Amino acid sequence: MASLSKPSHYVQPWHFDCRLSKELPDDNPVRGRFLASLFAGTFAAIVLFYAGITIYSHTILRNDIAYWQEKIKTDSAQMAELQKVITAIQTGARRLEEIQKLVATPLPVAEFIHEIGRTRPANVRIDMVEFHDGTAFIRGGLQESSQHASAILSQYVAELRANPRLRPLFNSIAQTSMERNTKAGFISFEITLKLKTATP
Repeated sequence: MASLSKPSHYVQPWHFDCRLSKELPDDNPVRGRFLASLFAGTFAAIVLFYAGITIYSHTILRNDIAYWQEKIKTDSAQMAELQKVITAIQTGARRLEEIQKLVATPLPVAEFIHEIGRTRPANVRIDMVEFHDGTAFIRGGLQESSQHASAILSQYVAELRANPRLRPLFNSIAQTSMERNTKAGFISFEITLKLKTATP
């Protein structure tokens, strides 16, 4: 019976070995470069994202600051205008109080002005008659020397004090100022008349 064992000189079928494992490059450096590029790109995208958010936030903040600055300017102008109105109202209220006081006095304003003009010396000019806080102010001027002007004004004040229509209404009648206006060439003066306070 013939032996089935292969002879010692048996050679297995052969074929070409097409593998070039030795010639193929190592893929580890390629994989490393890819991962590094991926990480760098992701980091750059994150940086650009936060930079965009920061720029947008700064733009919004600048717009808000500009808006509120303009708002403050507008409100300041409105407050200044409101303060002017309040001041005008307060001034009008004070004038109304003065008018009420004058109306309540026994001597009407027209008669008071008439008495001042009637007793005025011929060379004395009356420029203004003003009422404030229960006090009447007579302001005017005259073209005289200082000594002569002082004598004329003293006589005028004495006549006002002796006036039977004015004396019962005023506590005091006095000359409160006299000075020479060198540019205009005349002496300006002021006479103050203080009303008596009404007794209840």
